[in-house]
Amino acid sequence: MDELIATLGSKPEAPATAHTLAPYLLAAHTQAPLEAGMAAVRYLSSMTQGIQLQLDARGAIQTIFLHGAGKDDFSQYGGVLGHGLSFASSRAEIEAVLGAPDRGASPGRTLLGAHGGWLRYDHATHSVHFSFDVAGGLALVTILAAEARTE
Repeated sequence: MDELIATLGSKPEAPATAHTLAPYLLAAHTQAPLEAGMAAVRYLSSMTQGIQLQLDARGAIQTIFLHGAGKDDFSQYGGVLGHGLSFASSRAEIEAVLGAPDRGASPGRTLLGAHGGWLRYDHATHSVHFSFDVAGGLALVTILAAEARTE
């Protein structure tokens, strides 16, 4: 995962970044604005590799999504999550390895329905966000540049 973290803020076509991303066979697509006045969102994705990159307005990598099996119809990301963690890791196991999160939420309900909670670990240059499904399984790992995180 460290190689992917190193791509944050760089353009996908930069030589070192292109080398890191080449195995994923990413395809570009753009999501139309959800509302008037909003910008379109550009992505590079591989449904079969379980990875999606969101680009900022400059075309640099802002957010990396590593999907668990079936999350948003993606296959499970097969790369290394680091620290011995995997998509089979529980919330308790992640906290045992990484310590107390900087932010988090317990499982619950929102206007959008039930969720399994989340943990976020903030670093100087980026954050790593673990989202859980309602059964408690790790569903999504999101790596985002520090300037993209919300408080």
